[in-house]
Amino acid sequence: MRHVALFGSPKKRGHSASLHEAFISGMGPGAAPERLFLYDLNIGPCDGCGRCREELFCPLDDDMLRLYPLLRDAALVT
Repeated sequence: MRHVALFGSPKKRGHSASLHEAFISGMGPGAAPERLFLYDLNIGPCDGCGRCREELFCPLDDDMLRLYPLLRDAALVT
């Protein structure tokens, strides 16, 4: 089971990250997530072109292209 943990704060050891880690650790030893620190990634805003609806493809060449398959295959996202 793939578990993806998304961290949005720029502070990797801040309060939000600590709460997220506590939540993850409370899930038990089998919940070893792949941690992604979104602040470190280059993710641009959606420009509303609509290609994702028509072709299931996003033309924006950023780090979201790497995240789409991880999120699609994840059984759990926290």
